[in-house]
Amino acid sequence: MVRTVADVVRRRRARGVPGALLVLAALVLAGCGGMPESGQAGPGRQVGEVVPELLVAPAGPRPGAGPAEIVGGFLRAGAASDVDHAVARSFLVGPVVRSWSPSHDVVVFPDDSSLKVTVRGERSPVRVDVRTPVQATIDAQGRYTEAAPGTTAHAVFTVVQTGAGWRVSVLDAAFGSWLPQYELDRTYSALQVAFVASGTHNLVPDVRWFPGPRPGLATALIRQLLLGPPRYLAGAVTTGFPPGTTLAVDAVPTTNGVAQVDLTSQALAATPAMRQMMWAQLASTLRRLPTVADLQLTVAGSAFKVPGVTGTSVYGDTGFRDDVRVSGEPVVLTGDRLAWVDPVSGLLSSEGPRLPQAEGLRAVSVGAQASTVVGLDDAGRRVLRLAPGPRRTVLLTGASWVRPVIDSTGALWEADQARPGRLSVLGSAQLGAAGPPGVPIQLAPAWLARRTVRSVDVSRDGSRVVIVSAGSDGVARADVAGIVRRPDGEPVALAAPREVARSLRQVDDAVWADRTALVVLGRRPADPVSTVYEVVVGGASTALPPVKGAVAVAAGDGLRAVYVITSSGKVLGRSGVGWADVGPGRSVSVSQ
Repeated sequence: MVRTVADVVRRRRARGVPGALLVLAALVLAGCGGMPESGQAGPGRQVGEVVPELLVAPAGPRPGAGPAEIVGGFLRAGAASDVDHAVARSFLVGPVVRSWSPSHDVVVFPDDSSLKVTVRGERSPVRVDVRTPVQATIDAQGRYTEAAPGTTAHAVFTVVQTGAGWRVSVLDAAFGSWLPQYELDRTYSALQVAFVASGTHNLVPDVRWFPGPRPGLATALIRQLLLGPPRYLAGAVTTGFPPGTTLAVDAVPTTNGVAQVDLTSQALAATPAMRQMMWAQLASTLRRLPTVADLQLTVAGSAFKVPGVTGTSVYGDTGFRDDVRVSGEPVVLTGDRLAWVDPVSGLLSSEGPRLPQAEGLRAVSVGAQASTVVGLDDAGRRVLRLAPGPRRTVLLTGASWVRPVIDSTGALWEADQARPGRLSVLGSAQLGAAGPPGVPIQLAPAWLARRTVRSVDVSRDGSRVVIVSAGSDGVARADVAGIVRRPDGEPVALAAPREVARSLRQVDDAVWADRTALVVLGRRPADPVSTVYEVVVGGASTALPPVKGAVAVAAGDGLRAVYVITSSGKVLGRSGVGWADVGPGRSVSVSQ
């Protein structure tokens, strides 16, 4: 028998029995008065923003509470931020008191009203089953994964009668904790662990979620940093820490704003360049914490010299960059010409550097400072390098090319929808050559096999690609993967994928907006038409203001510079809480 909140409240009122079954959501109100317990979740905090100093003080077991109330109290206390979850453990009895690990997968569910409970039995021991829809999970390493539509979670609790009242004696072995969305928003911080794009000085963030603020937050971040890059960045990024390097003391204490990082002796094997990389990674990772202003780096308690670093500030410059910006203005394909978007008026303008002619094109991509312009013809069969005047060079021929993209290295990325499972890449030297471009590099990762690529875009730092692809059923998803490059910068492979925007049932388009966020056009199960979303890689999908008839997206420097192309042939730009009409157009490109 499955009971909802309303069911149980009605039954309790009808029976008038104080000890009757309570639904979990009705019970947890005593845990934190005055806080919202349900309702639609609003936009979350920005990545890197640490939650304020707000400690949730959950209530312990109430005398006379029945099995369902005990389970409800345990779930609420398990979602709180008290040290070692001492209150949550007071709902347990026996070996499970110490064996329970809240850091196992965290399940994020919509709100308390979505919980459904089944109580089986009336005498000790009884079984309490709890089910809920799932919005996301967070694993022990702080990796946040959106749940696919229709995902549910089920947990079973054995509850026994003790001298102190009912207590939970058995948990599922992998049970960690369950958090309603509002609890996640007020107790967790989305922070960044920094790696380095191979062959560059660009720092690449990997977003992790941890409860905080708390004294162990710096320790948790550095532990993850020392574990090395995640699978979806393998081969695309590197780390300055020699293999086997760990914390000499398993803690990163912070005193008067100084974070003390003491590493094991393996760190001594680092070259001078690696030491600079280590410092840059540590500083970029730790300076997201409001309690950290300076860094003291030691090995086995002794000073550790880093070339070029003379102070302790986490803002010290070692030549590494953790914010790669877009400097160019958007270029719009409007009618049979190319036009700039004026940075002051936000409207189309012919002022600025001269742009090539654009007759017979459906999409364009511009390189740095518009020095290189590539177009896709109306038929989708030829990718062309454009030059002033009518002169054009055929770069690629095929049956159905997607929108071209020139990345920050000057390379061209393309995919022919008639050739599933592969990408074609022309390096910067090939793209800039005066004569024929030569044979493109073919990337065919196993995970993309038999999937039709619908769009591709490369991150500003050149380390990651987002690919929208459809399977044989026509359902399209978005994946982010690291780009493995040769020493000369040419791509040779893609890392394992990390699917993003999993809460959408269909993805139409996706582009990079900044270091951690994508702009995605897609639909959730209840959406009748496609909607524009901000999607954090390692975070949630948040709907942007609605746009009627959106068919494609583009982005410039951040989420305030988002552009939407509509089915009526208009380009709209983000403006305040809505969209402004930029002018007529069918393609937008912003040089990297």
